[in-house]
Amino acid sequence: MRKNKDQETFINDFEIFAADVDQARNIIAAFTTAIEKSKPAVADFVSLQKSLDFIMSNTADITLEKKTLTQKINFASGNGTKTIFTYNEPDSKGKSIEQRYEFYLSDLDPNSVSFKVNKEKIAIVSSTRSKTKFIKYFKDNILQISRMR
Repeated sequence: MRKNKDQETFINDFEIFAADVDQARNIIAAFTTAIEKSKPAVADFVSLQKSLDFIMSNTADITLEKKTLTQKINFASGNGTKTIFTYNEPDSKGKSIEQRYEFYLSDLDPNSVSFKVNKEKIAIVSSTRSKTKFIKYFKDNILQISRMR
């Protein structure tokens, strides 16, 4: 959510109070069931191609605080689905530097895909299986040897 073009502040937890332990256990059981049953059914993503098409069409340029972040993702069919993600974000002086990630979808941990929110951006994040360094990272078309995350 945005408020006055700034990302609103979010938190990651909340508390409900119970009168006793039995009530707390029942609320937990009800929440667990409700969470599982409330997951949206995503029929559109029944195939690899539909998923890739959705990702490509929804990975678009965005404007943050009067700066445009350009981004593009491409997939090459085949063993592991080679992926190239590029984005350009202007620095404080307005200079745009291309950053590029090259990897195979099959190397990503599907349980690691999530998002993080800060005041200006919502970012989808993912990591490789077992945190193995399988992602090539280029900055200004120069392969970066190591990158701390």
